[in-house]
Amino acid sequence: MLRCIMIEQSEFAKNFANNAVPPELIQLLEFQNNGAGGQYFSAGFELVVDLEKTMLTTYSTNANFLERIHIFAISDGSGGNYAVWLPEGYTDTANAPIIIFGSEGGFHVVASNPRAFLQLLSVDSEPMVDWDGAEYSRNEDHQPSPAAPKYADWLEQNWGLTMLENASALVDLAQQNHQEQFKRWVSHYYNP
Repeated sequence: MLRCIMIEQSEFAKNFANNAVPPELIQLLEFQNNGAGGQYFSAGFELVVDLEKTMLTTYSTNANFLERIHIFAISDGSGGNYAVWLPEGYTDTANAPIIIFGSEGGFHVVASNPRAFLQLLSVDSEPMVDWDGAEYSRNEDHQPSPAAPKYADWLEQNWGLTMLENASALVDLAQQNHQEQFKRWVSHYYNP
């Protein structure tokens, strides 16, 4: 059985350069390292250290672009990424939007902040990402990730959040609040 890698907090913090790591992600790292027993708790998801930002450089190598997006996780089995986006003039990572970059292209805001992102992970579904959108849905043969029940307990005990069956409302809210601003910002660096 595949296992999540163990990551030291000091190494994980390097993803955020000179910015603070959101408290939710620090605790999520602790859960991944210890609470989940090294097992996967959300389909296709794993916190990582990605200092090279290889996927991002396929969109732009502009320093401002790369400095404002902080990759912190793999989103699926084919290499998509989750990242915190700091809009211009924004330094508060704890309230920053979470972006998904699909392995085959496409980038979308999927959570308004790291706390909402924790609940998004509870859907326990690999996201389907393309240029038109990001979707989280389970098929009828869905098998929960090995540590999904532990994650449900952790989510409720530590954050007072319940598991989601469907992420549509959460993603829609994030899109309404941030997607147009994000697309305008990205267009300064990437225009297909």
